[in-house]
Amino acid sequence: MNYDLASYLKSKKGLDRLIEALKDKYVSLGRYSGTIVIYNVTIEESNDMSNFFGQKINVNSTFKTSYKKVEKKLKEGKYKDFNWTDVFYHYFGKPIISKIDLNLKKHNDMENFFLDIKNKNKKYLKHIDNMLNDKKINLYLKNKYIKDKKKLSEDLNKTFILLDNIPQTPTIVSVYASLVGNPHYLDLNTNTSELFLRILSFIKNEPYPMNIEKKKELFSMINIYFDPLSNFVITYNLIGNKALDYFYSLKEAVNLNLFNIVNFSEIDSKNKTIFIFENPSMLESLKDLNYPIIITSGNPNLALFTLLDKLSKTNNKFYYNGDFDSEGLLIADKLKIKYPNLKLFCYSEEDYNNTKANNKINESRIKKLDNIKTKELGLIKNLIKKNKNAGYQEKNIDRIRNFMIKCNK
Repeated sequence: MNYDLASYLKSKKGLDRLIEALKDKYVSLGRYSGTIVIYNVTIEESNDMSNFFGQKINVNSTFKTSYKKVEKKLKEGKYKDFNWTDVFYHYFGKPIISKIDLNLKKHNDMENFFLDIKNKNKKYLKHIDNMLNDKKINLYLKNKYIKDKKKLSEDLNKTFILLDNIPQTPTIVSVYASLVGNPHYLDLNTNTSELFLRILSFIKNEPYPMNIEKKKELFSMINIYFDPLSNFVITYNLIGNKALDYFYSLKEAVNLNLFNIVNFSEIDSKNKTIFIFENPSMLESLKDLNYPIIITSGNPNLALFTLLDKLSKTNNKFYYNGDFDSEGLLIADKLKIKYPNLKLFCYSEEDYNNTKANNKINESRIKKLDNIKTKELGLIKNLIKKNKNAGYQEKNIDRIRNFMIKCNK
């Protein structure tokens, strides 16, 4: 019967727009009800709809009707027991699904997708649930699912393979990534690396890293390192193992790379007081004091942070001095925020005046000073803004030397 009704309706070309409008209304509302409007009625539509409804419907008019009125007309004849679902199926040649049902199906499909991921990775069930309950990462995963759920499934499973095989010793990232068949799988700023880090940050209860430096730090928590040999820090008079003790006895500076630092079981200093400077020239000027010294060589890298973390565990105190320019103050600010017990020294107005150079700082560099949050740097920040002159620590060597001697008395 439903097939016959669909065939009848299809034979009446003047009813095409009416049936299409009925279908669209169902798709929109999810139920067989509502008002239907046909604009600019054609001659063919006027004839067929007038016959169907038993009333005159004029050409070029706007005709309004409803599901209820259409059903009433159909039930007056031999199709009184018809079913809209079957009629639409036969009329359009495919099932007609409402937006509500379609969204429900999509939701159920997505639920089943993540259920399958959880079943395959039961070890991480709690972490996966936490991710799905977090609004930000839930949206991130849903967008990935909508874009390409097959690839998301592959990438999630590869991520959990990697997490199941976290190395116990320092490992280069390309070697680690090769476990899933692609040495570039964890290259920074790739989609696969981002997915891995989002999950790792949940497992480690760490905020998602927003810059390359923070990403490398998070990787280092699981013994994974980038360019470990070229990532180094200049040190002087550190002790703790045979290699460091040997260079300590020679009074020689040592460039410690990331692998050196990670592999040394302990790093320490004799008097537990370590001076950190921005520029390598400071070491040459002050090494005769035989105090432990570390040089950042500009912006701090992972080697420096890893070294300071180890030295913190052996109760060393840190003192830092750098240049009086936007870049130098940003380095001091970064170190002070990361290591609150670090002391900034020789940052007085007199120190600034001693170091002040004649060349002016341009406005773009002055603007960078607004990013400095540390209160102890406020005086120097304001002096630089006022004078627009940088200051360089090498010109303040005598005051720095006197401070270091005083600290070690």
